[in-house]
Amino acid sequence: MKVLEKFQRTTGLKINKNKSENVFGGINQDTEKEMLRMEDMKLGQFPFTYLGSPITSARMKVHECDALLDKLSTRIIAWGSRHFSYMARIRLIN
Repeated sequence: MKVLEKFQRTTGLKINKNKSENVFGGINQDTEKEMLRMEDMKLGQFPFTYLGSPITSARMKVHECDALLDKLSTRIIAWGSRHFSYMARIRLIN
């Protein structure tokens, strides 16, 4: 597609089609198939993870956030054991 080609030319980054998937919503299956054929990419579906965070098509339920909250809590506790200056702590909070 022209958008992805323009992105590659503009940024110098190349999309890894072996790792990438298209997720569609609100279009018919014929259009989906044509777009997948043009891009030579796989069809993805919800839910999936992006940068370690779950991405869903609907609002996440509280119990679905537990793993993410545990991960964040672990990081915050680890930061507390380090000897940061007062300004470094403020920067972490912001």
